[in-house]
Order: sequence, then structure tokens, then C-alpha cells
Amino acid sequence: MVRLIEEAPNNVLAFEVIDKYDVQDERRLERLFEEKHAQFGRVNILVKTDQADFLHSSWKAFWEDLKYGLANYKKIGHLAVVGNSTMEKNFLKLDSMIFNNKQTDRIEKYFDLDHMGEAWDFVKVA
Repeated sequence: MVRLIEEAPNNVLAFEVIDKYDVQDERRLERLFEEKHAQFGRVNILVKTDQADFLHSSWKAFWEDLKYGLANYKKIGHLAVVGNSTMEKNFLKLDSMIFNNKQTDRIEKYFDLDHMGEAWDFVKVA
């Protein structure tokens, strides 16, 4: 399930994944991302994952998310992933080698849960 984090500024799509992530969640996020992009141009994203159950989530949802992300990555500015998983942290290190582009200020970063304030600053600045 995806729950929006309401205090997000205009150009920020902020949400948390709670329990399982499914295709309906993925499609909802696509719609919300497109709405933000239409209004504000580049979209910064903050995703909180500490309550996610990725092992029991839909692989189809992840696949659709990956395809959408690859098709639309130029519309993203800063991407903050906030969690408490070493696996997520290490995956983001690898992923950021492809995603990050400092010339266009497209940067992806992982933040431990106790650094949520820094994650907000990261997505609010860009």
C-alpha cells in the first residue's frame, strides 16, 4: 500500500510504502507523478520504505515501475529513499551510478530513517 505524505511541497511527490507494493500502487504513483510534472516540471521524489514488505510485493509492480522510471527519468530531479535496510542502501549505490547526472542535477540518495530531516532538505532544495 502507498500512502502520500501530505506535507510535501508542490514539486515533491512524497509517499511511504506500507506492507506490500502492488500494481494498483504503481499505477496510482504514475498518475500522481504525471500530475506533478504537468504542474511543476521536474519532480523531486521522497519515498519512505521502512514499513515495506518487498519480499511479498508484486514483481509485476516492480517491473512496471522500472519501465516507467526508465521512460521518464529525465523528469526527475532529486530522489530520496528513506529506510532502514542495508540491502536498499547498497542497491541505491549501484543504481545511482546509472541514474545520477550532476550536470542536470538528477541525484538519487539513500537516507537512514533517523535522517528524515536531511532527506526532506534534499528534495526541497532542488
